[in-house]
Amino acid sequence: MFSKLFRRKTSTPQPGVASEPIEHFDLFSTAASRFAIPDWNRVEQSIAIRLAQEDPSLLWTKVALSWVHSLRITLGDGFNVSASENFLLLSSGTAREQKLFLDYAEKTRNRILRLLDGIASDEGYGKSCVLAFADEEQYYEYVANYYPDEGEFAFSGGMFIHAGYSHFVCVSTEMQSIETVIAHELTHMHLTHLPIPAWLNEGLAVNTEQILSPPHGSLYTPNELREKHAKFWNESTIQEFWSGKSFTRIDDGNLLSYDLAKHLVTLLSQNRDRFVAFANAATFTDSGQAAANDHLGDELENAITFIVGSGNWRPDPKQWHGDPERGGF
Repeated sequence: MFSKLFRRKTSTPQPGVASEPIEHFDLFSTAASRFAIPDWNRVEQSIAIRLAQEDPSLLWTKVALSWVHSLRITLGDGFNVSASENFLLLSSGTAREQKLFLDYAEKTRNRILRLLDGIASDEGYGKSCVLAFADEEQYYEYVANYYPDEGEFAFSGGMFIHAGYSHFVCVSTEMQSIETVIAHELTHMHLTHLPIPAWLNEGLAVNTEQILSPPHGSLYTPNELREKHAKFWNESTIQEFWSGKSFTRIDDGNLLSYDLAKHLVTLLSQNRDRFVAFANAATFTDSGQAAANDHLGDELENAITFIVGSGNWRPDPKQWHGDPERGGF
C-alpha cells in the first residue's frame, strides 16, 4: 500500500495541468464513502503496461488529476483544481487564494529540502496532492475514511495521509493561519521514504514548522509545560510515547507528546552529522533505539531525563499495545 510510486514529485514540470483535458481512470473506489477513495494497488495494476511505456511521473500526475477532479465533482461547483510545478490543489478558495497557497507550498517545499538536507527527500512519482476542504465537517468526513471504525480521536488542523497516493488535507482558512499546517504536513510528506518512529516524524515536523512559520504565543509558559511533563510521564506513559500511541490521546498527553518530541529532536540534533545518520537508520519497530545505540549512544534516555527528570525512559516494545504508529497525524 505504501509503494514508492505513490509519493510525490514530477521529474518534468507540467504547468497548467489543471486546465488541460482530463483523462479519466478507473479508480476502483470503495462504495462505503461518498468520496473517491481509490484502491491504489488495483489502479497500479491497471496501468502497469502504460507505466512501462510512459514517463511514470506524468502518468501518475494524470491519475492523480483524475482522482482529484472526481473529488471536486463530489464536493460541488464551489471547488476548483489548480496546479503548480509540484502540486495539485483542490480548494474552494478564490483564484488568488489558490495561487498564494501554491506559491507558499512551492517555497516551503524547497526550504524543507534545504533545512532537512540528508533526511528529507522528494523521491517518488506524481505531483503532491493537497485537499483543502471548505469547513471542518467536510474535513472530518473525509479523514474518517482513514481512521478505525471506533474510538475517540484528537482534533487536528491538518493531516498527512500516508496511504496509497500520499497526500495531505486541511481546512481552507486565512493564508497566515494555514502556513503552519502547510509547513508541518509537507515535512511529513518529505519523510515518507524513512520508516521512522512517530516521535521523530512529529518532532521534525514541529521543529521545521516553527522555524518556517514561527508561532505567535503559547497556551502554557515553559515552566507550566515542565510541570506538566514531570507529572504526566512515567514508565507506562513513556512507552505510549515511544510507540506513538500518546500522539493520538485526547487529553494533555497529546500536547505533551508533541512538545516532548520537539525538545527531543532539538537536543539530539546538536551534532548534525550524527543526527542525520540516526534519522536515516531509525525504525518505528523499536522507536529508533537500535539506531540510537549505533549513532547516539545513550542519548535517547539522557535527553528524556534532561527534559522530564530521572526515570526508566528506555523504549521497550514488549510493553507496547498494538502496532506502533508512523506519525503524520
